[in-house]
Amino acid sequence: METTFPSLVNAHRLSALQITLFAVCFMVAALDGFDVALMGFLAPAIRKGLHLAPPELASVFGAGQFGSVAGALIIGPMADRFGRKRMMVASTLWFAAMTIVSSYAPDLASLSLWRFLTGFGLGGALPCATALTSEYCPDRKKASLTTAMFCGFTFGSAVGGFITAWAEPLVGWRMVIMGAGVAPLLLVPVAWMLVPESVDYLQRSGGNARALDRIAERIAGVEGWSAHAVVPQRAQGSILSDLFRSRPAGGIVLLWVTSFITLSIVYLMTSWMPLLLTAQGFSMKQASLATAMFQVGGTIGAVVLGLLMDRFRPSRVLAVAFALVGVFVVLIGRVPAQHVLLPALIFMAGATVSGGQVGLMAYAAGWYPARVRATGVSWTNACGRIGSIVGSLAGGALLGLGLGYSSILMLLAIPALFAALAIGMQGRAA
Repeated sequence: METTFPSLVNAHRLSALQITLFAVCFMVAALDGFDVALMGFLAPAIRKGLHLAPPELASVFGAGQFGSVAGALIIGPMADRFGRKRMMVASTLWFAAMTIVSSYAPDLASLSLWRFLTGFGLGGALPCATALTSEYCPDRKKASLTTAMFCGFTFGSAVGGFITAWAEPLVGWRMVIMGAGVAPLLLVPVAWMLVPESVDYLQRSGGNARALDRIAERIAGVEGWSAHAVVPQRAQGSILSDLFRSRPAGGIVLLWVTSFITLSIVYLMTSWMPLLLTAQGFSMKQASLATAMFQVGGTIGAVVLGLLMDRFRPSRVLAVAFALVGVFVVLIGRVPAQHVLLPALIFMAGATVSGGQVGLMAYAAGWYPARVRATGVSWTNACGRIGSIVGSLAGGALLGLGLGYSSILMLLAIPALFAALAIGMQGRAA
C-alpha cells in the first residue's frame, strides 16, 4: 500500500473527487479573475458616472491590488496553519461580500476603500485554490492540471469583458459589480460541501483519521489508509523561515522577481487598455472586446504552456514565453489601432504574458514542498500583486506624462525581457 499521499495519487487514475475539486477551484479562480479585471472593463463607465479624470482611476486600481498583496501575505501562511480549503472558502465569502458593497460606493474614496477590502479576499482565495489543486494532482500531470485550473483566472477575466460589453449598457456599471459579487456568494456553500481539505494539513495537524480514510477511499478505493500513512514533516519555526530552508534562497527570490515583472505588465495592459483604445477611437464595447482577447489569449496560452511544461523544463518554457512578450508588445505599439491584425497581436501578447504568469504559478506550486506550499504560492503571488500595483499606477503616471498608446506599449518590451532572464536564471539556481 502507498504510504504517502503523493504516491497514492500517482498510482491511480484521476477520481471523481479530484475532478470535482479541480472544477470548484477553477470556478473560484474564474470568479477571482472576473472580479480583478472588472474595474478595468468598467473604467470608462465609472469615470463618467463618478465624474473622474482618467488618472484618478489609478487609486481604484491600486487600492484593489494593495488589498490583494495584504491578503496573499496574510492568508497564505494562515492556510498552511489552519487549512487550505477553510481559508479558500473564507476568502471567497469575503471578496463576494465586499464586491457587493462596492456596488453602492457613492464616490472615488469609498470605491477605493471597498476595492481594497475586496482585494484582501481576492489575494487569499487563488493561492489556496492553487495549493489544493497541486496537492491533489499526480506528478505526471501536475503542471498541465494546475495550469488548467489557474486558467480559470484568465477565463473569468475574458468572460468579464464580454459580460461587461453586453450588460453595462443594459443595467449600468453598478449592477455589473453587484452581479460579480453575487456569483461567488453562491459558490461558497458548494465549495464547502464538495472540496476536501488538504491531506498534508490534516496529517500535520493530527487531523481526523476518518476524513483521511474517506479521501483515500474515494481516490484509490483503499480502506484504513491513515493507519499506514507516513506523516509529512512538520514546519520548524515560523512558516516563512521554513520556506527559505526548504528551497535555495536565490531560486525563491528570482521566482518572486519574475512574478513581480509579469503581473506588472498584465495589469498595466488590462487596466489601461480600454481607455487607451477608446482614446484611439474605439467605442467602449469595441475596447472591452479587444481587451478580452488578451484574456482569451491568456487562457489558451496557459493550457499550451502547461502541456509544454510537463514535457520540457518548465523554467525554459517560461523564459521563451516571456521573451516573446517583448516582441508582441512592440508590434502592438507599431500597428495602427484600427488594423485588422491588432486583435491577433493582443491575443498573442495575452497568451505569452498572462498565460506565462499562470504557468509560473503552476510551476511555483510544484516547486515548493507541500508543508509550505500555500505560503510559497501566496508569497510568489503577493510579489506579483505588488507588481500589479506598480503596473496599474505606472499606466496612470505614463498617461499623465503625455505618453501615447504606442509609446506605453513599446516600453513594456524592456521588463518582458528582464522577466525572461530572471526565470531562466531561476531554473539554474533551483
